Amino acid sequence: MSNECAESPSLCANGHCQNTPGGFLCACEPGFMPKEKGTSCSDTDECQDGRVCPSGLCYNTLGSFMCSPCPEGFEGRNGQCVDINECLDEEVCAHGQCFNREGYFICTCDEGFLLTLDSKACIDIDECQDDSVCIQGHCQNTEGSFICNCEPGFILSSTGDQCNDVDECLELPQTCDSVGQCVNILGSYQCNCPQGYRQVNGTSCHDVDECEDETQMCVPNGKCLTQRVRSCASVMPALCPPGIHQAVRNTIGSFSCQCYPGFKDSQDGQGCVDVNECELLSNVCGEATCENREGTFLCLCPDEMQEFDSMSAKCFSRPPVTPVERKECYFNLNDENLV
Repeated sequence: MSNECAESPSLCANGHCQNTPGGFLCACEPGFMPKEKGTSCSDTDECQDGRVCPSGLCYNTLGSFMCSPCPEGFEGRNGQCVDINECLDEEVCAHGQCFNREGYFICTCDEGFLLTLDSKACIDIDECQDDSVCIQGHCQNTEGSFICNCEPGFILSSTGDQCNDVDECLELPQTCDSVGQCVNILGSYQCNCPQGYRQVNGTSCHDVDECEDETQMCVPNGKCLTQRVRSCASVMPALCPPGIHQAVRNTIGSFSCQCYPGFKDSQDGQGCVDVNECELLSNVCGEATCENREGTFLCLCPDEMQEFDSMSAKCFSRPPVTPVERKECYFNLNDENLV
């Protein structure tokens, strides 16, 4: 009986030859398995068993195998590396949208956020670092946006990124006390006040009390008395008939003179001028001659020995007893009688 194992030492490579009646069998080494008839050994592909490399990629070798870790973006599954879908994690691409790709993912960011250099996250944009944002206001950064807090005199724009000047001349009622000209300026306004008014704090027009500020107003033929009337008789009782008054009143934005008897308002309203009674009142002296004087007038009789009778407007002679000077009669007429 022949012994094939002894006669052919090369039999059963990667195994051990066992002689049997009429033949032989191969007992294979680990990592190999007998072929169909059991007379040779072939390599076992361990990678066919998914449990061999549970967290990596399996590489079969002759009589053995190797496990290799999966590259980034993949995970081991049944000896294979499969793509990881990072977009299933809600924290990935926060403030943006996640798009999965084979072995990686990309983010697109919402408005107000910026993609990181590795394109794996969205970070807040600090809009307040931009000098052109929120001019004339205070910029407050928020997550994904910002808030403009405008200074007084400004209002938030419709886009919300700027503070626009408020035109107080159009928006506010009764600017400049309704008497001055309102001029809008950046963040505020100014008042151009008319004559008779004084600018206060730049935004108001207050009446000037000319009677108080200008002590020489209406002198010497009138007197400035603010908001009151004095009796002329209390000043010059010998020349003032009962009931006649004189005063100068401060009015809103101006003043007016009420002149002494024998005087009237000047054309510019800034004082008092003499009334020419001889021209204004015809035949005021009758047969006597009328001579105008400052604040009054005289009725002069043609003969120095005559005197004028104001009741009859005539001159009467009187026997001279002693030298008598010419008689002069003064009449003080109130403005009301001259209108």
